[in-house]
Amino acid sequence: KTANISVTGDGNTVTPESISTDLNGVAVFTIYSTKAEVKTITAIIDGVTIASVPTVTFTHDVANQLSITQQPSGTATAGVAFAQQPVINVLDQFGNLVTDSSIVVTATGNADSTGVLKGLTDPVTATAVNGVATFSGVNYEVAEIITIGFAGAGLIPVVTSAAAGINVSPDV
Repeated sequence: KTANISVTGDGNTVTPESISTDLNGVAVFTIYSTKAEVKTITAIIDGVTIASVPTVTFTHDVANQLSITQQPSGTATAGVAFAQQPVINVLDQFGNLVTDSSIVVTATGNADSTGVLKGLTDPVTATAVNGVATFSGVNYEVAEIITIGFAGAGLIPVVTSAAAGINVSPDV
């Protein structure tokens, strides 16, 4: 008999797409997915859907990169904490949130800036909780346009939007 498998969700690869069952009525498929989520598997044998519909939970891969979930404020006052603080996600190579990551993320100002990025810690760091690093108290003490880079051990770093930068005005 001819067997086909379908899988819900995104990022799926099923091989083979269709196969004949063996003498015992068994067909073996391999399912890969790049999306961490619960998948429902449906089997169809010679046009008849099998009543049993199992689910499989795909989880994230190892931490690979950082992503900015919330950009810091686009404008700020020198020496005053940014109104909107940066939030950084730890992702795997496929863009899934690595929910068991507790890596320390370090923030630094761009290399050609004249001031020093400040925060509640020195250096400016935030520890990821469930894969999310939320910064607080981040500020910059010199009036100029800056970007902020974020790095974590062994991960691909990320930089705030360089298009406009963060415009830090003097404290008057």
